[in-house]
Amino acid sequence: NNNDNDNNNISSDLLTIATQRCSLIRASYEIVAEGDEYEELASQAILNGSLDDFMIDGNDENASWRLRLRQYGSMSANGKEKRYGKNMRSPLSQERYAVDEMKELFIQFGGEVNLKRPDCSLYLFEGLKGRKKKVLGRLLSKGPNTSLIAPKTRKCITNTPLCPIAAFNMCNLARVKGDTKILDPFAGSCAILLAAAMISPSCKTVGIEISHNGIVNRGDIINDFTSRNLTVPAAIIRGDSTNNTIRDMARAAVGGEFDL
Repeated sequence: NNNDNDNNNISSDLLTIATQRCSLIRASYEIVAEGDEYEELASQAILNGSLDDFMIDGNDENASWRLRLRQYGSMSANGKEKRYGKNMRSPLSQERYAVDEMKELFIQFGGEVNLKRPDCSLYLFEGLKGRKKKVLGRLLSKGPNTSLIAPKTRKCITNTPLCPIAAFNMCNLARVKGDTKILDPFAGSCAILLAAAMISPSCKTVGIEISHNGIVNRGDIINDFTSRNLTVPAAIIRGDSTNNTIRDMARAAVGGEFDL
């Protein structure tokens, strides 16, 4: 869509869905406030009402919350963390200082602090590329945990296993959704079908693999699905995917033609 207004008004729900299925996104955030000082961030958040739901008498006044500080580049306290990454951590003393400076905002929250599994995660970003000011953001969603289906974590792996990120990308390029019926004619250890099950639990999948169980063990593949509470393929068929009889067996397993 070439309409700038439409592009700038993507709903948070749509952004959350996109984040949860995109292996190239670590997380998405809603910017609550920007400013030079922590106190300014707190004042802006109060004025713009972005966090009103979590305040006393708000719709989510009992929701738990936490604040995390992330410093990048020249703003990094230890001078060593110059790049972005999931292991980026900032000193707790600075987080406590930030919370104290923003107390004008947080004393209005009705819920308790929960550092492990909060209902609302707030982040302070400093040193973001292209932004000179501090940023207060609210976590909307995290990207998919692709490491859940990393080859080293699975029972069934081949000599050339497909990277989980590539598997997710292929599913997204194919627009896997809802009750999509998916056939992987060269399934291998079923990395693509594992990714599809993570993206859309209700999809129906079938894998065809010519190798015998001594090379690609079907029982181990099923275990890779069940141990992760993922929807098991309707069938994992041994055979040549160019053979009409094999393809008919695959169609029969899902009750009709495949969408992908």
